[in-house]
Amino acid sequence: MKTTFRSIGIGFLLSAIIVTAMIFVKPHLPASITNMMAQDAVASKEYDNLKAEFEQYKADKEKEIEDLKKEQMKNDKKDSTKESKNENSADSSEKESSEGESTLVINPGESSYDVSSRLANMGLIDSQADFSAYLTENGYDVNIQPGEYQLSPGMTYSQIAQIIAIK
Repeated sequence: MKTTFRSIGIGFLLSAIIVTAMIFVKPHLPASITNMMAQDAVASKEYDNLKAEFEQYKADKEKEIEDLKKEQMKNDKKDSTKESKNENSADSSEKESSEGESTLVINPGESSYDVSSRLANMGLIDSQADFSAYLTENGYDVNIQPGEYQLSPGMTYSQIAQIIAIK
């Protein structure tokens, strides 16, 4: 214990001697060393300025990328809506009859997601995601049959699923 306190005391004493020597010796250092120390301080400030500038640039670019992604998503949604409308009109997969019913044509190999998306675009269901989940949860998603189906806007998920899928 005694040696520990003695070692700590000697450490403090040596530190004080070194700090005192630096205070008195610094004014007497050669000009070249003083200039180097000043240049180091300037370089440090320049580094800090460049670092701050880089961080600002990085933040601006990240925001720009985020904005571009949002814009791309909007454009993709618009394009997919236009494509589905064009596909639907060109393929005649959706036809409106005079009684407000719609004809849905399901082609072989179409997924439940595709059918749900088309039903949502036709306005027959409120949510593509909810209807797709309903089909999956109730086992209809793997039993969707190709063909033409007459559907009306007031139908429930269950009614539509029973019409387009055999369980």
